[in-house]
Amino acid sequence: MYLSVELDAHHIQEIMSATSEDGVNWIPDAGVRIQNRVPGMLEVANNPSALHHNGEVWLWFRGSDCMPLDSNIYVAQSKDGLVFSGIQKVLAYSKWRHHERHGIAFPHVAATEEGFRMYYAGYWGNWNCGKTVNYYRKIKKCRNAFVPQS
Repeated sequence: MYLSVELDAHHIQEIMSATSEDGVNWIPDAGVRIQNRVPGMLEVANNPSALHHNGEVWLWFRGSDCMPLDSNIYVAQSKDGLVFSGIQKVLAYSKWRHHERHGIAFPHVAATEEGFRMYYAGYWGNWNCGKTVNYYRKIKKCRNAFVPQS
C-alpha cells in the first residue's frame, strides 16, 4: 500500500508505503517513497495510485506547490517498489477548463486493453474566490519556513 503522510501541522505531505500478509494488518516500511521538494511540486506529494507495469511499479500521484491550488499529476517508476525515480508531470491542470480551476488530484489509474485510463478529481469554482485563495496563499508562506532545504 502507498499512502500520503503529513509531516507536521502545515500540510507538508510525502508518500510512504506499508506491507501486509492478509490485507488487513499493515506494517509501515521504513523511509519515504516520494519526497516533497521535487521540482514543480515544492511542498506536497500525495494521493498515490500504483500499478505493476512491465516488471516495475508505476506510481501516479498529486504534486502541488500551494495546497490544494495549482496541483498537477505526476508518475514515477520503481523496480523494487521502494525507490522511485524518473518523476515526470503527466497531466497538468488548466484553470481555463471548467472543472480544473484550482488544480487536479486523486488520480486512480487502471490498465485497459488499449493502455491506461486515469480517473481524477478537479478542484473548481470561481478562481477569484478571495477568502479561499488568500487562505492557501497565506499558509503557503508560513509553511515554507518549515520545509527542510536540500
